Amino acid sequence: MLRQFLVFLAICAFTTAFLQDKIAEDTAKRIAPKFKRKLTNVLMKPVGSSVRLKCAADGNPTPNITWSKNNGPIIRRYFQPRYGKWSVYFEELGKPDDGNYTCLVCNGLGCISNTFVLTVVE
Repeated sequence: MLRQFLVFLAICAFTTAFLQDKIAEDTAKRIAPKFKRKLTNVLMKPVGSSVRLKCAADGNPTPNITWSKNNGPIIRRYFQPRYGKWSVYFEELGKPDDGNYTCLVCNGLGCISNTFVLTVVE
């Protein structure tokens, strides 16, 4: 009985040490979001054209991305935006699409953002 108890304690000690090492390893790999490349902030596009805004980022855990226009939701009457993993795509641009489009990229370690100024010219 004593021998079984000592084996049990040894297994518990090993498991605890293993889990502590694993937690420390996972914590060490945690990285706040950062953009993969320098982003273009000012865009001019003709009416009827299309544009893709990209905010590719790295981080651990993998960050989430949220898009907004002029600090609110992106609302279009026709041709709804298409969202990719790190991008938003607009087709058939019109003057109402002029505005400031912001990507907010966050994980548990922080947030970063970038604002694109889109001007649609006739």
